[in-house]
Amino acid sequence: NSEAAEGRDVARASWSSDITEDKVYGPCAVALEPDPDYRKPSYTLTVAVDRGAPPLGTVQSSPLGIDCGSECAAIFREGAKVKLTAQAQPGYLFDSWGTPLDCGNSPSCEVTMKGDLTVRPAFKECKGWCNEAPVSSTQTLYSISGRSADNIVAVGDGGAVVAWNGTAWKAQSAGFTGTLRGVGTARDGGPYFAVGDAGTVLTPQMEPPWLRVSSPSNVQATQINAVAGIKSDEMFAVGKSATVWKVGNKESLAVTLFPGCVAIVGGRDLNAISTSQTKNEHFIVGSGGLFFKTIIGDI
Repeated sequence: NSEAAEGRDVARASWSSDITEDKVYGPCAVALEPDPDYRKPSYTLTVAVDRGAPPLGTVQSSPLGIDCGSECAAIFREGAKVKLTAQAQPGYLFDSWGTPLDCGNSPSCEVTMKGDLTVRPAFKECKGWCNEAPVSSTQTLYSISGRSADNIVAVGDGGAVVAWNGTAWKAQSAGFTGTLRGVGTARDGGPYFAVGDAGTVLTPQMEPPWLRVSSPSNVQATQINAVAGIKSDEMFAVGKSATVWKVGNKESLAVTLFPGCVAIVGGRDLNAISTSQTKNEHFIVGSGGLFFKTIIGDI
């Protein structure tokens, strides 16, 4: 047992790491450090958000304490600086913090505790193009593809793969920490393919969620920028130095170099590929204003 002597400064104490409950010791020395903030009063910070069904957004605090949603009030010492961060739900945008805060429409706001405080963050319905922030603001998403309004996949740096199911964005494990630069699926259905640095080609499986497709060493040394196709067993990927690969075939899933493109475009980088919705045509764009049309089997 340790407690502060009556009339003296309250202090914090801790036992050394080798003291455990299953050992008996004699007298034990403890180091006491004065708590400089113990005399300061404490105040309650309350976040009042619309808890609709579904909620329009959430707010979290740093230091920890508020996670609203669920925990919408916390106690902090006088003078404490608390950073509040708002996150709108899909289909909505953060609007403002309301009075008395002066943080405008920034989703982050720092408050200094000088008394009990209630903040009322407001969210609004998003119309037109909306940033739904499926990944951290420190990450970059490079490509997006979808089959329907409830089946969309986006990829980016750090091996980021996020999927939209019609209700929310969900992160998926790619088993890859490099940069994914393109994602696509065939016009006739079939699996998604994600491509990126170091010749990476991934496709989703049951276990693990995304599987690296086998590729030769000359592919592994190249940056792949985009992937698209008309047939699920004959996708095409494009990348740096005018390289084109065919991904998949009826017998086995593999990546093979597709010849003939380097001589045509002079080794320029190929950045994106798309398909016609009605004809067996691919369209490729790249550096130096490059644009050309291809026919399956005749790139």
